[in-house]
Amino acid sequence: MRLFVSIDIPEPIKKELHQMLPALPGWKKTKQQQMHLTLLFLGECSSDEANEIREILKTCTFNRFSVELNHVGMFPNQQKPRVFWAGLKNSEPLLSLQSEIADKLSRFSISADHAEYVPHITLARKKNPRAQELNVEDFVDETRIKYTFFLESFELKESILKANGSLHRVLERYFATDASIEQTTQ
Repeated sequence: MRLFVSIDIPEPIKKELHQMLPALPGWKKTKQQQMHLTLLFLGECSSDEANEIREILKTCTFNRFSVELNHVGMFPNQQKPRVFWAGLKNSEPLLSLQSEIADKLSRFSISADHAEYVPHITLARKKNPRAQELNVEDFVDETRIKYTFFLESFELKESILKANGSLHRVLERYFATDASIEQTTQ
């Protein structure tokens, strides 16, 4: 199973983010229901590893905190964009939570050795190398966003690859403070 740890975004924010980006030939917008903030990509894991990961994540503790989406950007850079994303205002509680999760799951993660964590929500990916180039500087400079929400939980999810894209299934949700754990079975 292909696993990752993420934060769900409130539906009204997903809707506005999805509508913000126009349809562009050669670019694929992220489906509204798939929008999330990845904390850690784990990759392929066995069922036994998934169960161990579930138990480890139960030991992560955090208090509820607010998160603010406040800018847009491109990966790897504005000169050769391949991913368009919405970024978050620097948040110590978020970085602390991500760091704790990454440390505790380092032996499972294929992304543990990657560059510094950049919290973002992927809005679109370039699917065709000859796709329409975005007028990136103008678009990034002119696009203003400001959405705030409270982070009250994070999830362990499975990414199921399908012909028309991936399907994300919540395996377990972990709540802030001393709240209980909700387990989703499908």
